[in-house]
Amino acid sequence: MIALREHRPWLRRAAGCAAIALAAVAVARATGTADAIDDNARRLYYDIRGTRDGGHDVIFVAIDEDSVNLWNAPPWRWDRYAATVSAILAGEPRVIAILEPGPRLLPDEPPPPVIRDAVARGALVMAPPTPGFGQPRLALETRGAVVALDLGQPDGVDRSVVRDVIEAAGLGRDVPRRLPVNYYGAPDALPTLPAHRVASGEIPPRTFRDRIVVIGLRGERFAPQVPTPVGAMSPAEVYCHALLGLAHGAVWSRPPPWLSWMLAGVLAFVAAAVTPRLRTRTAAAVTGGAIAVIAIADYWLFRTGVALLGMTTPAVGVVAGAIAGGAVERERARDQIDAIARWLAQRLRVDTPRSAGIAVDHAPWRAYADAVDIYLDCHSTAFAELPDGSWHLRLAHAVRMAETDIVEQRRDVRRDPYKRAYAFHRPMESDRQFMRRDLGVRTFLVPLVSFERLLGIWIVNFEDHRELTDRELSVMATLADEMAVGLELRRLHGSARPFADARRQPGDSAFLDRVREARRGALALARHQQATAALLDQL
Repeated sequence: MIALREHRPWLRRAAGCAAIALAAVAVARATGTADAIDDNARRLYYDIRGTRDGGHDVIFVAIDEDSVNLWNAPPWRWDRYAATVSAILAGEPRVIAILEPGPRLLPDEPPPPVIRDAVARGALVMAPPTPGFGQPRLALETRGAVVALDLGQPDGVDRSVVRDVIEAAGLGRDVPRRLPVNYYGAPDALPTLPAHRVASGEIPPRTFRDRIVVIGLRGERFAPQVPTPVGAMSPAEVYCHALLGLAHGAVWSRPPPWLSWMLAGVLAFVAAAVTPRLRTRTAAAVTGGAIAVIAIADYWLFRTGVALLGMTTPAVGVVAGAIAGGAVERERARDQIDAIARWLAQRLRVDTPRSAGIAVDHAPWRAYADAVDIYLDCHSTAFAELPDGSWHLRLAHAVRMAETDIVEQRRDVRRDPYKRAYAFHRPMESDRQFMRRDLGVRTFLVPLVSFERLLGIWIVNFEDHRELTDRELSVMATLADEMAVGLELRRLHGSARPFADARRQPGDSAFLDRVREARRGALALARHQQATAALLDQL
């Protein structure tokens, strides 16, 4: 119970993410996106599978263009059918069916005895005389392709002739009303014989032994063409594919809708619980692998003729669950980073009280100027600050000089004379005339850098004849480090978000901004503690 109580928040978050994922599944199904993706996937499955394994239990005797050229236009005389049916009956087929979904093929006169006897003993099934009556309705997918036949009720007025063929062939009496069509292969893969060759006796009778023989039209000139996932064909050919799948036992079952929803919910829960614990690339790989496994399982069920599950619903559950889990974890991480940033700001404010005078505009600069006089004995000095988000310096304080004494008009730190000091982060003598010539001074530009971040430029002027020693240059660099720490702490006290970086890169997110702020806060605290330790060592 204690372990369950500890995991309760985690389980609650995963359950919430699973609910969001199921909402995404509902949207995909309501908009038809899921059905469209499943239909496209099954077209791809047909291409991968090719022609289905199994014997030629159904033979299509096609009245095609060659037969029409010999027999002339329909309707044909009964002797044409009698010759064809007699040649087939000689091979002892399981059943013969004359399916006529297109224009009428049969004459109005009574059939000959061979036809009547075959119908009477159940060896021949013929469509009703009324055009279109008794033909199964075609069920279409989202792209208009035929995927199933509506056979009607066994005892209803909408009973189709295909159901009569199924029962006469002994394929079962409990066939569902909606019969999925598991296409044998491409249109030319169906075992087909021309009707005129069968009628002439060219085909050996043993070809039809214990087989279902369907006689029907084929060709754009004689029968309407309907789209299917494997290519256009006549309705009679579609019936042959449906009968062949039933004879092979390759008729898919349709799982109840709640099974797909339950599978999507379980996978979404697992994805929301697992992926946030992984690194981003690993989580993406795991999510992609889960989708691949779902697709492989769906294809296996398709190929073996077990069921048409559909990969989209569980796949959307996995993806939506992983995204929702990552988003929730991202918000939790942002809250933690905000807490870290606030703690760092409070810690720095405690460690650097306002009584030290750091937050006053000119007091720190005057203190640094006094230190420069003591250690370096310079002619004059000035401090130029670099505001956040800017590349141009702003003169903050000058000692024993006026701003008008500066003849250099440039303030962009990316250009001369500041460029070298900015690039190398160490004191550099100006290579341009910086001050008035009559002052007789040479100018050093000292960068104020805090953790590789430029905060300003310290301008130090010495007499022309003055040569600086290595020790004096080292003292200048040390003072510059102290100034950088003071400048960073002064900005800390004067900002509501002290670690915010105004130099955002294009495309940066708010979450990345908060991470960068926390990082800058940690660096500032470390810098301050480092300076404090150095000061204690000097004392």
